[in-house]
Amino acid sequence: MGYLTLTLAQPAAACMTYKGRSAKDLSEAKVLVRATLTKYEILEPRLKARLTLEIVESVFGARREGELVAIWENPMGSLEDVWNGSSDLLVALKSLKPRKDGAMYEIIHPLCSPPSIMEFNAVNTWILSQHFYDR
Repeated sequence: MGYLTLTLAQPAAACMTYKGRSAKDLSEAKVLVRATLTKYEILEPRLKARLTLEIVESVFGARREGELVAIWENPMGSLEDVWNGSSDLLVALKSLKPRKDGAMYEIIHPLCSPPSIMEFNAVNTWILSQHFYDR
């Protein structure tokens, strides 16, 4: 009697385990801001997006109020085509070299870790800000 094994094609998982956020992951961050998401556009499906944010306040680091354009590259390829989350956000950003598209910052998203963008509330503010003050 012979055996037949079927293998279904599945996308390879980039991470065997999902790690939490660490101070090392956020070490490149220059600013932590509360912002309102005003525009979300996909640049590369599932991998890269451009976000336009209206800064409400700076939580950490020097950043004037006003509009800011940031790039979000997701190393795990799980960006949604449409933003379905809150528009009131807390975001840790690292600086980019000047770009033609106007983006000056990047949302930090290390491989196998959560991104540095989340809904604004007291718990999330505490989670992200502790990494800034522990440096």
